[in-house]
Amino acid sequence: MSVAQLLDRAQELGATFTLPGPGRLHVDAADPLPTDLVQELTENKPEIIEYIAEHSSAMDLPWPLGYGGLPNAEVAKAERYNDRQGFTDPVDRKLNVLSWMWCYYRDRDDSEMVLQMKEQYHQLRHADASIQEICGICEYQTNL
Repeated sequence: MSVAQLLDRAQELGATFTLPGPGRLHVDAADPLPTDLVQELTENKPEIIEYIAEHSSAMDLPWPLGYGGLPNAEVAKAERYNDRQGFTDPVDRKLNVLSWMWCYYRDRDDSEMVLQMKEQYHQLRHADASIQEICGICEYQTNL
């Protein structure tokens, strides 16, 4: 099982992860995690720390450089999706995270955040004429 899959499985069971210091990993969950999962997390601790550190630095930076202010767990899920799909382009990755967050807030009936995610998505998507195309949810569509 990959690190992303381990984290997904643990988070589905309510686990949250923090890095309290160099080489340290803290896992918190309301209910005890299955023994096999705990064992896999323990065995993969260095890779998990590296993965979280690599993917969390952008969460501390304000938009548009990072994802500051958005729920870290949801951004992490979106980034793991990007990894699983093999997305490497930073603009595509950010568009995917914004789309993920748009759905997250839509599901919670938070219309203010839905609008903010939509606006940020379109500002990024249509900032470069070379990527302007019909996106399906956009009033900023170009004439093709």
